[in-house]
Amino acid sequence: ISHDVRTPLTALMGYLEIISDEALSPEERKAYLQICKNNAQRLKSLTDELFGFFLVFGKPTPDQQAEDFDAATLLDQVIVEHVMDLTQRGFRVETDMGEISGTLRVDLGHFRRIFDNLFSNVRKYADPDLPVSISLRNEWEELLVTISNHINQNQSRVESNRIGLQTCHKLVAAMGGEFSQHR
Repeated sequence: ISHDVRTPLTALMGYLEIISDEALSPEERKAYLQICKNNAQRLKSLTDELFGFFLVFGKPTPDQQAEDFDAATLLDQVIVEHVMDLTQRGFRVETDMGEISGTLRVDLGHFRRIFDNLFSNVRKYADPDLPVSISLRNEWEELLVTISNHINQNQSRVESNRIGLQTCHKLVAAMGGEFSQHR
């Protein structure tokens, strides 16, 4: 749970710190405030559904509230927010957004949770001296999202129970997709 709550909370705290910079333009401040509002809303949603998420591992299939979204718009919103966060943390991010088209039928809360978990792992384990690559492609009427990085060999050992990746796998499968990871 701390993994899921810390991601939006850490982003919220970081952006609030940025907002305190008096040199920001009104437009920048407004954009950062919107990101703060979005993360606060995600925290509220997480706490509202806390016990529901515990049930992800207690049920064969997590409950879904699937909706249709424009794929390009949804992915742009989700990915750009995480790219901005990584950049603020000193990571170099290379993106190849490709020509994304079509509709995604997803449970928005689960969809955001998947990306929150993945980017939380990037922040924890990636080598900030090497690029993080994000690629989005339409292939054979499917959407392929690839996030790759180099593991930071110089960090002290970070314990992991791999629950974040297990959650991603289960949620992606529940929405009819496939999830794979490679070391």
